[in-house]
Amino acid sequence: MSEMGGNADMMGNRSAIDAVINTRISDHQSFIRAYPRPADLSHHPLNILADDDSWFDYPYGGPAPHLHSDITRKLGGYRKLGGQLIDGSSILNLAHFGNTAEELMKGRLRERLATMMGDKANGTFDAIMFSGGGNDLAGDQFEKWLRKYDDVGGDPEQGLDEDALQGVLTKVRDAYIDLISLRNEIVPGVPIFVHGYDFAWPTGKRAFCAGPWLRPGLRTKGWDIGDEFQVVQRGARIVAKMLGRFAIMLEKLADDQNNNLVLIPTQALLDPQTEWANELHPTPDGFARVAALFAAALTTQFPGRPVLANLALNA
Repeated sequence: MSEMGGNADMMGNRSAIDAVINTRISDHQSFIRAYPRPADLSHHPLNILADDDSWFDYPYGGPAPHLHSDITRKLGGYRKLGGQLIDGSSILNLAHFGNTAEELMKGRLRERLATMMGDKANGTFDAIMFSGGGNDLAGDQFEKWLRKYDDVGGDPEQGLDEDALQGVLTKVRDAYIDLISLRNEIVPGVPIFVHGYDFAWPTGKRAFCAGPWLRPGLRTKGWDIGDEFQVVQRGARIVAKMLGRFAIMLEKLADDQNNNLVLIPTQALLDPQTEWANELHPTPDGFARVAALFAAALTTQFPGRPVLANLALNA
């Protein structure tokens, strides 16, 4: 969940982003060729397709790949040691920080996702992981869902413009429905694992070259009043309510068994003092805790299959 798209140093141009994704695709396809799917899958790693935003692709300390720390990296992916396969899922990660759910399910990004779903060179996917919606709600546009402090008497329970918020939630929901439809068309029966992020804290703390994403909107609408503790707590209640509404939307989709969508309960998980790196992203340890919930959900769905590399949480 990161609105980093406007930073030229981070994003580079589209061709540079495509080069990163194409390298991941090539590496994944090399793994599939090296470890073909056996008839007995009991000890074979899961083959997972992942897509959308920075919770799957977050350069924690900088743009260098070895500094990335996110859910997919903490899951570990496949590991090779002395020519032997170490337990862990094989993840084709198409995610890139700054992506929104609405943008992903349109145009060239949607076309790439569809192509990768159906490309036999990627192997047979067991699961899809999707991290989308955070950038649709947070970032520069966050203030659009806020009411002015003076208009509601400073009551954070009334801090959201319900009509505006419902409008963006409808667009995000449509993107999820489109993802489900695309899955049904190309890889029917493959479960989709999603999450509702966690309750972000509007501390004003930025990432190394982007942000903050929440505090500016609160300031614009007059909520930045009082001492630091009051400002953060008041803003946090508004953000939590917004993300709670997002989670309810996902719960309704997950409750429909026809959608074959698994919602992983990640909200109210992280310690705001020690496991948030900035307003929108966990620390490496925080990402490890979220990844562990993904691993548990995958293990429940695929009992006995290798999911989490033993080294992954220390990566």
